[in-house]
Amino acid sequence: MLKKLSGVALALVATQAHAALEISSNPTSNVSCSGGVCTATAQNAVLNVSDLASMLAGGNVTVASGSVASDIEVDAALSFASATGLTLDSFHSITFNNPVEVTGTHAALTITTNDGGTNGDFRFFGKGRVRMWDTKDKLVINGASYVLVKNLKKLARKETGTAVNVALVQSADLGKQTFAAPPLANVDGTLEGLGNSFSRFTINVVSGPAGFVGMLKSTGTIRDLTLTSASVTTSAAGQDAGTLVAANLGTVAYCFADGAVTANGTGQSYIGGLVGKSAGVVSTSGAGVTVTSQSFDIIGGLIGINLPPAGNIAVVGQSYATGSVSAPTDNGHVGGLIGENDGGFVIGSYARGAVTGGAGTNSFIGGLIGFEGPNPFGGPDPVINTNYATGAVGGGANAVIGGVLGIDFDNIGNSDNYWDVDTTGIGNHSQGAGMPPNDRGLKGLTTSAFLSALPTGFDPATWGQKHNINDGYPYLLANPPR
Repeated sequence: MLKKLSGVALALVATQAHAALEISSNPTSNVSCSGGVCTATAQNAVLNVSDLASMLAGGNVTVASGSVASDIEVDAALSFASATGLTLDSFHSITFNNPVEVTGTHAALTITTNDGGTNGDFRFFGKGRVRMWDTKDKLVINGASYVLVKNLKKLARKETGTAVNVALVQSADLGKQTFAAPPLANVDGTLEGLGNSFSRFTINVVSGPAGFVGMLKSTGTIRDLTLTSASVTTSAAGQDAGTLVAANLGTVAYCFADGAVTANGTGQSYIGGLVGKSAGVVSTSGAGVTVTSQSFDIIGGLIGINLPPAGNIAVVGQSYATGSVSAPTDNGHVGGLIGENDGGFVIGSYARGAVTGGAGTNSFIGGLIGFEGPNPFGGPDPVINTNYATGAVGGGANAVIGGVLGIDFDNIGNSDNYWDVDTTGIGNHSQGAGMPPNDRGLKGLTTSAFLSALPTGFDPATWGQKHNINDGYPYLLANPPR
């Protein structure tokens, strides 16, 4: 798990500002090109996208930031059809704000980060994505070769058996297909979405886990993938369900889903907007998913339950949920972000959807997390740090309800967590947790206070605030709202 924690650390520091070599429509400046290699000669450098396309028509091209510019930013759409190779070689990070399309055959794309630097990564924002037309092209990312797929059928075939690195090189509309089981039963290698998406599908399960991926194994990673218009329904009892992953033992990073998850079964299940049960890492991801249960389930807008294996840590970092979460039956654990967190780390995240639970004394309902407790298998105490919730929180007369946490059995690691006393409906400043009152590390703020400045403890290198983004509430620089 230490390896996975280091991956989360990358996401948590990736918001720091760096100089950059920009691939844009502006004239080339502060870039030296010779022998097929273009290198930045100043902190702020520009390589004109048409100049780059012309060079690629004649041969292989390497674009290198060097330590001078540090990063590479793709700020204009780039397309090339020649049987040549493009290498993006960054000292630190690469940001794709516009698409790179490889439309020819026998072409190659190489993405290299941290070439001399540390804590860098490659990211896709806005229109950014990589699209490759020929699955026989070559893709190499940080020294690892990838098998290229265009559709779900071939992806499922490649993800069966031994661990492999697979990249989705085009977005795929599934045409309202319905699946009776997860399209991908297991993922134990790397599924790289390259900023692409799967859209318009339904998963309706009566037995077993429900999600696009049944299980992400401890050796597996899913990143840079979006699911849109996803519908997941389970009538199975005691199962896991989420739009992306039913049960996560590996790493989910830079992923997003919208749609709905509905649980109609009897018995307790783990239901989440993105992941049902997580015993690994969920980093820099989000869900705009409506999550509904008709049983006494553990449900959350992003994750149902965050529960690490014995001696390890399950981490949720720089992530958010905006969909409503509802489990009106008694005895549910219901949270805007996570239904239940047992010994996990939840850092720099937020929930903005309405949260509704049942009426009984064992109904635990929180704006962020419904139930907070220690790891039952042993291990570190949970850490809940720099998070907030704004959605309306409600339940029946005897429910245990809090602005941030429903119930807190282990508050050792709580610090700098907030709820909006106006929008949540939890106006009592002692009710950050339904139990115990005046729980440490939880503080209520008015809407005006939230919108006026970042709350205490929120690092401006991680959090931003603008009136026209996220309704003026704090947002994550590395994971802006969609």
